[in-house]
Amino acid sequence: MKLGIDRVLLMPPDSSFSFVSSPANLGQMMEVVKGFANQTAINNHLRIKWDESGDAPSGAALRLLEMENLESRISDIPKWRDWEHERYEVDREIIRVHTGKDMGENYAVDFAEIEFPTDQKQEFERLEFMMAKGLMDRTDLIRHFNPDISDEDLKTLMERVDENKKAEAEAQQPVSVLEQVLGG
Repeated sequence: MKLGIDRVLLMPPDSSFSFVSSPANLGQMMEVVKGFANQTAINNHLRIKWDESGDAPSGAALRLLEMENLESRISDIPKWRDWEHERYEVDREIIRVHTGKDMGENYAVDFAEIEFPTDQKQEFERLEFMMAKGLMDRTDLIRHFNPDISDEDLKTLMERVDENKKAEAEAQQPVSVLEQVLGG
């Protein structure tokens, strides 16, 4: 049925005409949409916090609220890591066929680990304490910030850091007048 101000509607004598809309008001419809979003998030180990107050919870509070979901996601990591490797092989072949370039084994994607905001000062003090007490060394510290780093990349990074430290130490050594004159 076409309606408009330019159309005449002829109705039988026993009929009635009215527009029908949703029985809920806008607020109720928003609550239904939030319910669907919450259920979808829960099914995917996520949580949505609908907070209009503007008060952001601390990182520790978020960690406690998300403990169950965090444990579920951590248990899924091996499954998805395998999937990512298989998917990379498919993508690598697609790139090879369409561009003629092989990405090789050196290409990698490193997704960020799940993190909750923490007080930077407390985190620094904790890491410093661990290093001072011998509970953590430089390689552990690097793995703390990048758990997926390969052993080869870690070794290369450590060698580069050692070379930079050695160069800085040599640059800070006083140079004698004789060495300055002789150019060495």
